[in-house]
Amino acid sequence: MATRYGSKHEYLKDIDRAHEMGIAVYADIVLNHRMGADDTEKITVHEVDHTDRTRVISKPFAAEAPIRFTFPGRQGKYSDFIWDYRCFSGIDIITKDSQKLEGIFKIHNDFKDWNPSASHQLGNYDYLMGADVEYRNPEVVREMKEWIQWYIETTRIDGLRLDALKHISSDFLKEWIIYIKTEVKDCFMMGEFWKDKVEKISEFSEHIGNIISCFDDLFTIIFSPPPRRVKIMI
Repeated sequence: MATRYGSKHEYLKDIDRAHEMGIAVYADIVLNHRMGADDTEKITVHEVDHTDRTRVISKPFAAEAPIRFTFPGRQGKYSDFIWDYRCFSGIDIITKDSQKLEGIFKIHNDFKDWNPSASHQLGNYDYLMGADVEYRNPEVVREMKEWIQWYIETTRIDGLRLDALKHISSDFLKEWIIYIKTEVKDCFMMGEFWKDKVEKISEFSEHIGNIISCFDDLFTIIFSPPPRRVKIMI
């Protein structure tokens, strides 16, 4: 099924061509959230203060939200996993009594609080945008492991650039990255940890065992472990 960026065949062909030219290909992966749901679901939420996500500013209420991802065009090919409200921790757009509301809404499922292993900026920075993925759900973790194995083996990419790591469970990240390096491919990985102090990036890197290299918005780079050679792609 083709996308606006091209077909799967064209995508794989471009990667092969880059390899033929001696160019290493690193995939940029967004793990934190999903957008463009295929359907809505009825859920229970409460709203939180966007400047302090630990401060609740409404009572729980029923709403409808775009958080069901079924990928009908694939018809179960590659994976039959259905993403529903249990797979997400928060959402920024809901419908209540036929009225569209925007804000930061905590979804009530098995986890009524934000993930404590995300950044504590703004109280808790688990939520960033869209439908925020809930990595305390073991089914989500399993699906993401199966997906990344399929993706790396299918594309034969050389490494990964991981987006927005401070918004993602560090517990999940450590487990997932170790899984990739030990079970799929021991490749070079770099993660974006947007922070204004190098010390904070170092603390995060140490917390997950220094298993990937990290950088911030100013492109301060912390290599863990030090690579044999550095490739910077602008």
